[in-house]
Amino acid sequence: MIRTVVRFVKHSPDPASGAWDAALGWLALALYLLWAMSTLEFNPARFITGLDNGAKFIHRMLPPNFERWDLLVKGLTESLQMAFLASFLGVLISLPLGLLAARNLLPAVITWPVRLVIIACRSFHPVIVAIICVKAVGFGALAGIIALTVASVGFVGKLFTEAIEEISMKQIEAVRATGASFMNVVIFGVMPQVMFRFIGFS
Repeated sequence: MIRTVVRFVKHSPDPASGAWDAALGWLALALYLLWAMSTLEFNPARFITGLDNGAKFIHRMLPPNFERWDLLVKGLTESLQMAFLASFLGVLISLPLGLLAARNLLPAVITWPVRLVIIACRSFHPVIVAIICVKAVGFGALAGIIALTVASVGFVGKLFTEAIEEISMKQIEAVRATGASFMNVVIFGVMPQVMFRFIGFS
């Protein structure tokens, strides 16, 4: 019994070391925040000026002015159309990308380049992509649709890939045993298992 207690005390974590770890973590965070504020040229004068500008901005929005309601409706309709088209195109592009990126269906020489495309779509902020699209095609709805499509491909493509990689391989092996082609394996072995999840993601 005494040996068990001694062994437990020896292997139990030291509460003092945990406190030191937490203190070091908070200190590192504080130092990083100070460094970040110094690189951003943050100072109290700019902060007070920003509060004043923010108050003026909110004051101009209140009370709302609906005299140009036709312009508001047009802008809202255009935004909804852009969102719908971008989502539709994103899902349409993500479906083949998700299949090609699934490591349980294809070899690494195919999956890794496709996964890099999905990762690239997820890595860039939509605003950065929008700026690039504006530079490429000019201002308008097309630039917004392209930017939102890229964001959708990064998001939905990852979900599609993960859904395919979680399926049961028994059905895939059964379909392959009949000598079916890759497309038949996808249609009869993969899609029945993931169709409802794909619909939910979409």
